[in-house]
Amino acid sequence: MNEQRLDEQFLILHGKAGNWPGDTTLGCAEAIYRTAKTFSANSVFLDISPGPGRSTIFLADAAKAVGAKVYTVGDFAAHETVWYNRAVRLFHWQDTVEHRRQGSDLPNPDFIVMRRDGDCKSRYESINGRGAMLIIGDGRDDIDGKPAETGQGYALWRKA
Repeated sequence: MNEQRLDEQFLILHGKAGNWPGDTTLGCAEAIYRTAKTFSANSVFLDISPGPGRSTIFLADAAKAVGAKVYTVGDFAAHETVWYNRAVRLFHWQDTVEHRRQGSDLPNPDFIVMRRDGDCKSRYESINGRGAMLIIGDGRDDIDGKPAETGQGYALWRKA
């Protein structure tokens, strides 16, 4: 797939997401989408504390394209549940995304998207092989070493 086509797909998805609530900036959404598309079928992605599902929109679309599975983890506030459930129906994630409550057993992930409010370092250590982790917010000091990429509202680490 050429780079221009990937950009078009992302822009169409971003247009569909419109003003969907959440903390995922345009640059962050693009980094989530682009990173997730580098993984292969049967990869496991986690979206921790996804809130109304804005980050999950981009993670799940890329996962669907490569044949990966997304687990969203955490508890929702009432208004977030409404938005998240709308996203599941609107973007047809039924076979791609599974929600689990905090503390549930999960497979080791290949890619994690999370907010800075969690235990970033221990989550990073749980990533399989050559995986990646994107922290939404100012997460630059949460993991040892320098992030592979930073942008407005996010930092991305990759395991070597």
